[in-house]
Amino acid sequence: MILEHYLTVLIFFLFGLAGGFLGSMLGVGGGIIFVPILAHYIRLSGIEGDVLVKCVLANSMLTIVFTGLSASYNQHKQGTYYIRPVLFTALAGVISSTVVTWFITSGSWYNKQLFSFFFITLLVTVSLRVFLKRNSVVNNVAFETIPPLKFSLIGFGAGIVTALSGLGGGLVMVPVFSLLLKIDIKKSISISTGVILFFALPLTIIYLFKQPVSFPENVFHIGHIIPQLVLPMGVGVVLASKFGVKAGARLSEDKLKLMLLILVTIVTTKMLWETFFHA
Repeated sequence: MILEHYLTVLIFFLFGLAGGFLGSMLGVGGGIIFVPILAHYIRLSGIEGDVLVKCVLANSMLTIVFTGLSASYNQHKQGTYYIRPVLFTALAGVISSTVVTWFITSGSWYNKQLFSFFFITLLVTVSLRVFLKRNSVVNNVAFETIPPLKFSLIGFGAGIVTALSGLGGGLVMVPVFSLLLKIDIKKSISISTGVILFFALPLTIIYLFKQPVSFPENVFHIGHIIPQLVLPMGVGVVLASKFGVKAGARLSEDKLKLMLLILVTIVTTKMLWETFFHA
């Protein structure tokens, strides 16, 4: 049992390293790494149904807090943290994500399959328009020339996606910033990195204080958070995010676009598989 416990800690630490690096490099929060491993181990703990969905969302949100905080700090250190667009985007997104999360935790209306169809359609449509067109955006657009309302509208929509998916919203924000606001990919990634922290923090707090309707007695938890799983992952995230931010700064925009497109393909394939074959 002791060996199994330490092995679990090591697995979550390694997944934290992977998610922290990827999330910090691409501005996506790392939820695509966190959600599958969390779902697997939480289900092994004997948690199923509506409580399982909420626990996966809750613990994914907390790991995204680690990613956003650590990556934003490292973006600030290298002079690529853009406070104005981050705040305008985050404020609207915090409102929408908090409201949606409250409704999720207060009822059983959330339908993962239905949302998956919507999310896949949105993700594929936007991503193909951005990532498969060369020279489709105007680089180095001054943030001061972009009306704050545009950042807020994007943030509002991304906040809803964050609450429903547990993926952080970055997969939507990065291509939308490029497509609608004509911001280059590196700046889009930096803004998304700053925003996901503000998105995930209030959602994590809600899940911390909202008690699940049922829970195995042998599993320690604080609200919907399971510290023994998420904390080792958080340590890995913090250690890896510095290197993820540096890698993102060194890579060319074409390579970043390619990596984002690959990530979108993986996420889409995963959600389609879960919807049709593993519901």
